[in-house]
Amino acid sequence: MNRQEMIDLAKQIRSDEERPQVTPPHPPQATTTTLHVPTSVGDVRVLCHSPIDAAEPLPGFISFHGGGFITGTPEMDEP
Repeated sequence: MNRQEMIDLAKQIRSDEERPQVTPPHPPQATTTTLHVPTSVGDVRVLCHSPIDAAEPLPGFISFHGGGFITGTPEMDEP
């Protein structure tokens, strides 16, 4: 592959990444409740997702943000 072919390929890849992603609409599958948990350094916002059609208590999953609370939001891990 020559230099120009590599440049053309890089442009094509970049344009594919910049293309908006289209996701089909889907009905809500969960409810989201926002809680604020008190800590020694102030309240921490917690998002609780629960399936709409759950008939019994379900196991939980906890995701701790490992970024030192500098960047990011809980929503960035949602599908």
